[in-house]
Amino acid sequence: MSFSGSDLLLSVPAGSNHDPAFGGADNAVRIVQNISNADFTVIVKFDSIPTAQYQFQGILAEQDSANYVLFQFGSTGSSLIANAATVLAHNETGVIGSTISLPGGTTSLWLRVQRSGNTWTQSWSADGSTYNTVGSFTQALTIADIGPFVGNFSNASAPAFTASIDYFASGPFWNLTKSHTGNFTQGQTGATYTLTASNTGTVATSGTVTLTDTLP
Repeated sequence: MSFSGSDLLLSVPAGSNHDPAFGGADNAVRIVQNISNADFTVIVKFDSIPTAQYQFQGILAEQDSANYVLFQFGSTGSSLIANAATVLAHNETGVIGSTISLPGGTTSLWLRVQRSGNTWTQSWSADGSTYNTVGSFTQALTIADIGPFVGNFSNASAPAFTASIDYFASGPFWNLTKSHTGNFTQGQTGATYTLTASNTGTVATSGTVTLTDTLP
């Protein structure tokens, strides 16, 4: 583990397996934090993109070493994949996944995991604003910790990879949209300018929420 500016770097060397689920065991390199066994939304921003076959980066939420769920970006060598898997009693099962296409010039990836009861939803973004849903699945777990990871696979031919993590955040997530119709003119009356604030996470806010904006 090291730092590049404000980014945390997690690295795996070439030539040895650091898969998060192969054989039902987590051999990935990761950092963890405790989390309440309740509904949550977590987002990680990666300033790195897997390009070689068997490079991975993602989020792992763990009940214990034998039971956990993982959500990741991975490369086939020609395509970028977003997928999720469960590991129960050391047995891995893939649950959702899709091939994703990135806009030209993309240098960062956002991965969002939402838990509501026993339902898990994985989404990704190339700009941190517009999220694309990979899918949802149901799995009961008593989650104790969570965090980002980096991995690879294939023992002797496993590729080296470094995940560059800008941030990992949990809690309520605010979304603000602004809208109006037509153009405003000086001295105009009756014009409508709408601000819509919403919580896109699964964790409720507490206390008073204050929004301040400069009107056009």
